[in-house]
Amino acid sequence: MKTQKLVRKSLKDWKRSVKETQKQCYVSGSQQDLEIHHAEKAFGDILRASHEALGLEYHKDSADYNEADLEALIEAVIEAHKDVVPVVLNKDIHAELHKQYGKHVNMNQINEFKVQYIKNNNKKVVD
Repeated sequence: MKTQKLVRKSLKDWKRSVKETQKQCYVSGSQQDLEIHHAEKAFGDILRASHEALGLEYHKDSADYNEADLEALIEAVIEAHKDVVPVVLNKDIHAELHKQYGKHVNMNQINEFKVQYIKNNNKKVVD
């Protein structure tokens, strides 16, 4: 299995907690096809920083890690998510946000995107 996919799977409890708290898309208010955006710090950056902190070389395939290193990596990524600003977004809105702003999108950009989305779709702001 790809390392990134395996590590993302280890975040299922964190994702569930975020979705239970936020319950709807921050931009549209939709409750369909929800994903979590990592505001301020992209998942790839967290994964890379975790490797560096542990002194591990990155491997695309998780089978290329020994069991102890892989467990340490997963723990480090889970721990790093305590400092992540999660924003629940509809899948299509999330894709459009990255299309407009690129890989690293902060809260100011998300709020700017939300205002534009509401203006373009004649919708009320959902807080």
